[in-house]
Amino acid sequence: MISDSTPEAKASGKLWDGATDAQHAFGDLDGHRPELLGVHDAFDDGTAYRVELSARVDQPVLSAGPILQHDLQLPDPWLSCADEP
Repeated sequence: MISDSTPEAKASGKLWDGATDAQHAFGDLDGHRPELLGVHDAFDDGTAYRVELSARVDQPVLSAGPILQHDLQLPDPWLSCADEP
């Protein structure tokens, strides 16, 4: 589960909608990314709050945040799905 908050006027864009957009575009990539199970938004006194619930995966975390800070060293099984149509 991930939770976030931001001023209501900034509750949009890649960091806010990225998980939802990725789920619609890619699904769970046959288990190679966590399936987004649910999203709940709430607004109070000019602040937007969002909670996202994703399926648990048995793979190591690739990034501690939404922006990659270094090149990824992906395992071979992950890369194999890139070759599939």
